[in-house]
Amino acid sequence: MLQCEEGYSHLYSEFYKPHSPAPPTSPPTTTPTLAVEPYLSLLHKAQASPLNMSHNTPSNRSTMVSETKHMIPVGSQGAELAGILNEPPSAVDNPNFKTIFPPKVVLILHGQGGHKDYCYQRMLGQELPGENGMWTFRLDFRGCGESTEDDHHKLKDVNWPEYKVTKPIRTIKRDAEDIEAAVTWLQKRGLTVCALVAHSRGCLAAMEWFHNGINANKFIGSGGNTVLPAFVNCSGRYKTHEIWDKLREGYGYTWKEHKQYRSVENFEGKYTKMLVSIEEPTSIANTDIPGHCKAFKNAGGHTLTVFGSRDQVVNVEDAGHFANALQPRHHLSIIRDADHNFYGDELPAEKGAEPGKRPKKVNYNPRVTKIIIDWLKSEAFHARALNDMATIGTVTRFKDVDGIDNFRDYGGFQLDSKTSIIQGVLYRCADLRSVTSAGVATINQLGIKAVFDFRSEIEVTRNGFGKVDGTERVHTPVFKSKDLSPEALAERYRNFLDPIEGFKRAYDEILTVGGPSYEKPLRFLLENPGTPMIVHCTAGKDRTGVFCALVLRLLGLDHDTISREYELTTFGLREAVPRLIEALSTERAEWSDPAMAEKMANMLSSRYDCMMQALDLLENKFGGAEKWIMDNCGFTKEDIETLKKNLISPVEPGWELSYKM
Repeated sequence: MLQCEEGYSHLYSEFYKPHSPAPPTSPPTTTPTLAVEPYLSLLHKAQASPLNMSHNTPSNRSTMVSETKHMIPVGSQGAELAGILNEPPSAVDNPNFKTIFPPKVVLILHGQGGHKDYCYQRMLGQELPGENGMWTFRLDFRGCGESTEDDHHKLKDVNWPEYKVTKPIRTIKRDAEDIEAAVTWLQKRGLTVCALVAHSRGCLAAMEWFHNGINANKFIGSGGNTVLPAFVNCSGRYKTHEIWDKLREGYGYTWKEHKQYRSVENFEGKYTKMLVSIEEPTSIANTDIPGHCKAFKNAGGHTLTVFGSRDQVVNVEDAGHFANALQPRHHLSIIRDADHNFYGDELPAEKGAEPGKRPKKVNYNPRVTKIIIDWLKSEAFHARALNDMATIGTVTRFKDVDGIDNFRDYGGFQLDSKTSIIQGVLYRCADLRSVTSAGVATINQLGIKAVFDFRSEIEVTRNGFGKVDGTERVHTPVFKSKDLSPEALAERYRNFLDPIEGFKRAYDEILTVGGPSYEKPLRFLLENPGTPMIVHCTAGKDRTGVFCALVLRLLGLDHDTISREYELTTFGLREAVPRLIEALSTERAEWSDPAMAEKMANMLSSRYDCMMQALDLLENKFGGAEKWIMDNCGFTKEDIETLKKNLISPVEPGWELSYKM
């Protein structure tokens, strides 16, 4: 998907104004200084940790962003990475952000010669928590910004007296080690890295880190248990060998003779004239970005690429190469007239430049920040998951069954390179009370032989049930005399501002008493291998969602994918939810308040976070799906193994059966 950003953004507040260092004294013309990532900006001296600062932007003017500085050990020689951790607003300021589970953090990486506070990095780090409820961590790579160094490299002396500082060799491999150290540190604090946002050279390091994790079978899409983070690639280099062209443009072949070149980079918190070893660009040129992209794509990675149309550091064609290599899970956004660091042409004198002063630059970094924030919203993650899960091979997951909402196959997910969960057997939906003759015909075409109804007796008496010829209806209520329809749940948990806490209690109650109800459909799957069946409640969301999660978890599907599948109910009920809210508003005057209707919509939602917390509860309180089924449904170990065998099938050659994060 391509999004072309047009127009100008003139935001010149002191907070975001670029602060470039004074130009250094020009070196000899035969060996000019290479302007690596020009217009480095926003170098702010770090204040004492911790910090509490009010970030008064138009989008989150009333929130408090907690900001703290940390030093993370890296390597074996005592080096430390400096990083800034931003926490989302508290539940008092924004109760909804407390519901993010598990807590998610976005890691923000800078490029060559940069640091944690230049371009959009600081802006993004401070605005994203208030906008999306995610933590952010922006760090300085070793030897950059405030991070310390551990392995200075000795170069032969050359007659460049102004360049007295020899830069330690910074390779892409070493940058990837820095990323791993930061990720490990964040994970130990209970934060899940949901995305990496990287700029220029930082993109290469991010791809190297992804590649290392994929090769080590760390991520879900490559056989591991860790969610593969989303990737935001800003001004990244695809054709890495072209770094040599940039060196030739700056130095001719002087760099080749001396095995080093001159640069001005941010080192130990200040801009410094430095000698850079040729080993550094060599590590860039040798990074296999096409190969890394292929591995990332095959593991199910999602990427946003943001480029300036007038990037003179990296060829803009590289944006297209990334798009082609990473499709179909790729979104491309081009910022018109922006350069490598997302600044524009100088403004004409008549539009603001004072005589004798350097004209200001057009700052597109606020726009880049907004694009990234929008792409990282929970709704955007849901939309990408919906797109990925829409089909099972060539078969549509959602079935158009007239008169029934939220009807879908919840099988077909790949478990490993050889096996997947059976498709065409496991179906879930909302209640069947309005099914039409055409809908019955579709159910018969799908070969469905049994319908398991989890609704209470009160719900069935009040709303009735749809009769489907050719199937056996089994009423197996989770709560025999308790009304647990979405309306009743909303009434029951109406005082909960935090929907996850409300649903956590509801799902705990379902798991506590639901054994006798869930045993019947599980026995059917055990005793009738390959025979399609339906499970449903009123909306096909809560009691149905917990049952489906139990089955998928028993078969070994990861928490993330199960939760994304559960979240598909948001799409499946897109037409039913407004009807439910309208009905509640009509039946109960107190629900007619628009503010209450919004809370009702939240309570009727099916959030990823809710299921993630329910699965955490299943593991930590009940001992996992297998133990729960054995303890609550009377299954033996042999029954469990037979059930798994019935529901797992070989992956068909040439078919993409899975959704992979």
